[in-house]
Amino acid sequence: MIKKTLLKFDTHNLVMSRQEHLTEQNKESFTSAERLSQQDKKIAVDLFFDPFETFTNQAGKQQVRRLCKDCKKNKIADQPYHVNFLKHVSTIDAWKEKLIESTSRDQGGHGPLDRTFRVVSEKAKTYHSWLEWTIMTDSPSTFVENEYNRKYAKIECISRTTYDKYKDLVHKVVESKIKNELPPTFFIYFDGWSCSGEHYLCMFATWTNSSGGVVIR
Repeated sequence: MIKKTLLKFDTHNLVMSRQEHLTEQNKESFTSAERLSQQDKKIAVDLFFDPFETFTNQAGKQQVRRLCKDCKKNKIADQPYHVNFLKHVSTIDAWKEKLIESTSRDQGGHGPLDRTFRVVSEKAKTYHSWLEWTIMTDSPSTFVENEYNRKYAKIECISRTTYDKYKDLVHKVVESKIKNELPPTFFIYFDGWSCSGEHYLCMFATWTNSSGGVVIR
């Protein structure tokens, strides 16, 4: 179970890390425009809003007004790139994809947002899908070459050789994560069970943290 869980979350990172134009920063998954770099925040606001105009509110305070190109509503804030505008950007459907597409097109295929977002190729998605499908169903590597799986799969087919290649790479990533997480001293114990005539064995690592609590992995 541990291995399957780790594989499920690490396969995307492994395959995408092989794209040379990406950096370590790309591995962060953003859910809010507020977490963009300062440069990219301005790009995002300018992309989804019309140019700002200043006005004086009823309290005599000067503010800025910007019209959202998506919902066609005016948003008000104290500055042209205020967090209020970024919060609204995060509510726009597919805002990340639109942002990446726009900046990449303007920059000839590589924009400043390459530093922020993880660009997933179709090939990476295909490899991840087969790895996840095979591993999470406890299937052998021949699963990817089964004629019926290929017939009804909605993803591009891959060979067993390709599957084994990326499975082994993922295995190394998982081993590295486990090694980095384990403390110098820990306890190992096992749990075994059977299902439909198949026997399984799971290995756990456990140790005590600095506050005296028990950690199990």
